[in-house]
Amino acid sequence: MTKLANLISTIICVTGLVILSAAGAQSQNPPTTGALLTINGTVTDGTNSTPVNVSISDKDIVAVSSQPTVPVASSGNASTCTAADQVQTAGYVLQAAAATGCDPGDTFEGTILDGSATLSSTSGAVAYTFNITTHYQCGQNEGSCSASAITNTNKTITSGDTGFLTVTNNGPTNTYFVGTIQLEGTPGPSPAALSGCTAGQPLIDSLTFTSGSPFLGPQQPAPSGPVSQGEFVVLALASDSSGCGGFSGPIINTYTTSPQTTTAGGSNQFKDPGPSGTIQTYVFPTTTTFEDDNNNACSTTTPPTMAIQFQYWDPASFNKGRLPGVAQTPNWCSSPTDPGLACSTPVPAQTTCAQLSVNGKNYCIVEEAQCTCNGAQLAQCNVDGGASGILVSNAGASPTATNPGLVIGDDGQNNWAVMAQSPDGATCTTNCSTQKLNTDITILDVNQPDFSFSASPSTLNPSVGGSATSTVSVSWVYGLSSQVALSVPNPPAGVITSFSSTSLTPLVSPPSPMTSTLTVTPLTTGSFTLNVNGVSTPIENGVPVTLNHYAFVTVNVAANTSTSGISNVITTLLNNNCIDNAGIANALTSKLSAAQSFISAGGNNDAINTLTALNNQINAQSGKHIHTTCTISGSIFNPVTILTTDVQTLINSLRVGLLGDPITGYALNSSGAGIQGATVSILSGGSSIATATTDITGFYYFATTNLLTTMPPGNSYTIEVTGFAGYSTAVPTSSPFTWSGTLQNFNFTLN
Repeated sequence: MTKLANLISTIICVTGLVILSAAGAQSQNPPTTGALLTINGTVTDGTNSTPVNVSISDKDIVAVSSQPTVPVASSGNASTCTAADQVQTAGYVLQAAAATGCDPGDTFEGTILDGSATLSSTSGAVAYTFNITTHYQCGQNEGSCSASAITNTNKTITSGDTGFLTVTNNGPTNTYFVGTIQLEGTPGPSPAALSGCTAGQPLIDSLTFTSGSPFLGPQQPAPSGPVSQGEFVVLALASDSSGCGGFSGPIINTYTTSPQTTTAGGSNQFKDPGPSGTIQTYVFPTTTTFEDDNNNACSTTTPPTMAIQFQYWDPASFNKGRLPGVAQTPNWCSSPTDPGLACSTPVPAQTTCAQLSVNGKNYCIVEEAQCTCNGAQLAQCNVDGGASGILVSNAGASPTATNPGLVIGDDGQNNWAVMAQSPDGATCTTNCSTQKLNTDITILDVNQPDFSFSASPSTLNPSVGGSATSTVSVSWVYGLSSQVALSVPNPPAGVITSFSSTSLTPLVSPPSPMTSTLTVTPLTTGSFTLNVNGVSTPIENGVPVTLNHYAFVTVNVAANTSTSGISNVITTLLNNNCIDNAGIANALTSKLSAAQSFISAGGNNDAINTLTALNNQINAQSGKHIHTTCTISGSIFNPVTILTTDVQTLINSLRVGLLGDPITGYALNSSGAGIQGATVSILSGGSSIATATTDITGFYYFATTNLLTTMPPGNSYTIEVTGFAGYSTAVPTSSPFTWSGTLQNFNFTLN
């Protein structure tokens, strides 16, 4: 063991022991976890540094070989266990000799296998790696324990009949750690009378490193010199762990569901068998793969299963042992093919568990997934949803939290990641996505800058050319104020949206929400949902954090249109240069006014003819003065399609068994330009029975075709230009036609 000069050390109640890790045997009723190792401080290379706040429970420091069991009684060992006591486990190596009931008052039984684990990260300015091993000297043959004593770094415990934990700094070359490494456990309810431990009183072995005496990683004193090994320290809690009755951890109760078969494309719902009322649901996409610890696919003949253990944690112990969060390495929550699944890791500092009140007492509820593959229990679930992501939701009980967020992490570790939104409020708590499913899920009160975001009402019912409004409200969570930009990304074609203010900065003191009015103006009929977006980029601890939330507004546009609504649409198109000529716009709206006069007088047939003529004129101006592509407030659409659809919708509403279509046409000069003010007449037997005047485009129409008859022989007529100031002749001079009640079109060229 290396010497550490000026090492500041602390030991509290050094008489019972525990150690973290791996292949110990679990009894029928053991505590769920025991001693806890925490490493809190900073790793540095002399220039840059990275905070280190990691912890691990003894049950998560596991043996390399899987599923070891306790030794049974036999010649040469002190075990009193039988084959019925051989509960398979992958943890608790250092709780060896704290029995399964084979030894009175003990909770665990020793094994011959040591455990190991690694706490590391490469996400900061300086990477770090701490290798952890556990060792119980007695192993299977306790008769030789006294001959193989080990001493901890603090030199407070020298024993061969207990468990020791070793931490080695194997970070990058020429880095070192400054801070505290601590092992803590609480004796079980019935420690031995002569153990010197008190039930429920914590035992702590603590080492503190200063800049003057740091915990060194591998060193290379000279560029060409050899690299030395990183330093290591040894911790222990007691000279005889069984004398302290084992160590109980922060989990108070556990309730485990029955296993359920899991399949790609399927879903599973697990309800807490205990009193919390929590319901957890998983939805697996068809791309999901289920594999064993060696990444081999699970058999279809023995399908994979999953059960959920609902763990009831003491809140103070959870916040101390499982928080603050550390980064995942690698970030298994994200998918290279779906950046939207990326997790925000680690959870921010000062994040705490979201406490749930159960029968008058508060708990932190952690759901640990327990998976089988090919009939064998896995150390951790190995489920990958692929690019689509696995959908996870928690329902039922509602924990108390300012900013609740569903998080996922490795079994027993504190590399919690806030799961991707789908979206769902300030932080995701239902319908959250992750690419991979390991084991632990819980709800944390995420202490990050965030804002609540809503739109009310969430359903609007405007008419074509009209508008409706919804109030968007923004307020801050955790008191950090930053500007929130508002938008409606990718609105449907022909739907115009606007805000009274495109950005809001909520007040912090006194806390007050800020609002902006969203106005929705549809140019055509339909039903759709708008995704109202709020984005803010506050600075947290010097780092920009992007917050992106949505509120949903359903819009149901009335199925019928009106002449006034279509006139409003034309005005909007003109104001936004989708119609680039005011005279053209006026020609269109004048026909709408004429159609409305017919409608008001009960002349729906004449109104239909007028509107049909209007649609003909709109199509004639397509790509000329009426553009075929236009963008307003991010909505890209074809104004010609919008207008003709609206007019046709109005025609359809007026057409109730009516006959009659208009007579239309153009009067143009020899260059093809429209001639305004020419008079066109319909003659019967040489007498004029109806006249029309061309507009700015040279267009004319006869809406009142009810003056004509479809019955022979009186259904033969002639149409000609009878007035054209400045022109001498028209080609053709006239056009005879037989009226059948359907649309007729006649064009004239004036010379």
